Formats: sequence, structure tokens, C-alpha cells
Amino acid sequence: MHKYTSSKITALSVIVAALGISSISMASQTSMPVEFGLANAGQLPVKDAPTLEDNPTFDTWNIADGQYGGDNIGPAPEVIEDAEPEMPEEPEGLPDAGDVVIYDGNSTTVISSSFRCEYLTVQNDHTLQISGDVVIFAEEQLMIKNYVNIELLEGASLLIYCGRDATIDNNVDINMDSWDPNRVMFVNLSCKDFRIQNNAQVCASVVSSNGLMIIENNADLYGWYGGNTLLLKNQAGLHIPEGTPQRHAALPPASNDLFD
Repeated sequence: MHKYTSSKITALSVIVAALGISSISMASQTSMPVEFGLANAGQLPVKDAPTLEDNPTFDTWNIADGQYGGDNIGPAPEVIEDAEPEMPEEPEGLPDAGDVVIYDGNSTTVISSSFRCEYLTVQNDHTLQISGDVVIFAEEQLMIKNYVNIELLEGASLLIYCGRDATIDNNVDINMDSWDPNRVMFVNLSCKDFRIQNNAQVCASVVSSNGLMIIENNADLYGWYGGNTLLLKNQAGLHIPEGTPQRHAALPPASNDLFD
């Protein structure tokens, strides 16, 4: 496991020498432009260099070898700077579930239909089970907090569009039983921060073309990320798969270029 502390990953050539880490590849040293997406194994495509603070974990793992950990921990991902963000389009034709949708308390809800709403909250020991290919658009706020568990039933996938604010907070588990980040994807459509924090554990892909991605306070993302930039701090972890991501089953054709 490769742990290090830095204020800017562009200064990593000095830090690597100091810590004796030889496995970190930095495409940013040549400022190589690439088409924005999540298409390359073990890579982190971003517009601007990530910031890493307070002993984060920044490494890779192989989906084919099962869950992350033990012998299934690889070197730090290759950071590709100057990626060209493509803004995904808002999903169309989703049924309207009303302004506010709340799943609350120690019970289980099975979701098998796609929908859109203004505010989506899942909280307080609630379990969501996803059946089939589900697309959700939270236009104003997505809040998943306080010991929530989101599980995918056999053959299911989940695609969540976030129109403005998005936070995953406080001992949340998302798709941690399958260890397949191809099955869950978050798309941040706004310039606002997308936060995963406070011991949240997420196995998914995230696209945030214009907003800052923040992973902090012992939270972990096991999956591909592509976007504007990234702040990883306070013993948080970003674990990029070495396999190649698949196009999400529910993505509309307008978003195909994210996975070319």
C-alpha cells in the first residue's frame, strides 16, 4: 500500500525520491493531453493535478482478482493531466417522483424503476436494494448519510446524476458486496463539489467534469474517476482498478464519449 503526503501531486518527483516509491508514473511531467474519460486501466485522467494531504492512500487493484486488499494492491495510478472534460447531458424522459424523495430509518427498500426528483436523501441505517438497470437524477441535492447500505441485486446497475450538491457521508457502504465498480456510476453535472467522507466506502465510478471531487476522513472510493480535479485527504483512499471500465448499461448515447 502506497501512502504519502503532499500538497500538490505536481511536486511528486521530489516526494517519490524522499519516500523511496518507485512505482508512481506521472504523465503530467510531459503534460500529455488525452480525451477525457475513464477508458484506460490504472489511470487517473484529470484536467488539473490532484491535491493529496494528510497521509492518503493512492493505489490500484485488479478486479479480476476479487476485492481490494492483501496481495491485490498495486502501485499508484498514472495521473494524466490536461484531460479534456466532456460535460455529460442531463437524462431525459425519467418519470417524476416529486420534489423530495426520502428513504429513512432501519428498513429495506427495493428500487426497480428509474426516476427524477429535486432532492434525494437516503439516511439513518436504511438499506436500498437495486433491481434491474436503474437511473436516478437528483436535480438539486443528493444526500446519502449515516450508516446507509446500497446493494445491487443480481444483474442490476445504478446510474445517479447529480444536478447540484452531492454528499456521501458517515459510514455509508455502496456496492461493497459486489466489488465491481462497473455496476454503479455517479455523474456530477454541476460545478459544485462531489464529496465522499467520514468512513464512507464506495465501489463505483465517478465523473465530475467541472466540480471538485473530495474524498476525506477515512473514506474510500474503489473505482474509476475522471474529471476536473481531486482532493484526497486525511487518510482517505482512491483505489483505481487496473481493468478497463465497461460502458454503463443505462448511459444514454450522448455520454458514450466518456468511455471511448
